[in-house]
Amino acid sequence: MDIAGEFRGRAAECFRWAICTESFAGPSAWLNMAQAWLERAQLAEKEELNAAVEATSAAGAVPSPLGVFPQPNEPGESSGQPTRE
Repeated sequence: MDIAGEFRGRAAECFRWAICTESFAGPSAWLNMAQAWLERAQLAEKEELNAAVEATSAAGAVPSPLGVFPQPNEPGESSGQPTRE
């Protein structure tokens, strides 16, 4: 379930209501509510990203903006690659 997407959809609905409302104070209230939904969407995305980072770290990989790379071997462990001596 995409929580952030659901929150963004609720914000979009608030924007539509802000456009359609007839009262003077109405648009302001709807826009404030839309902003709150967008903030919650950002928080949900951060939480999802943090969970993904924790999962990759627990699996023995280092997260990177370019992808996930295996962690280097401990000293004395074989990397499977030739070494110079």
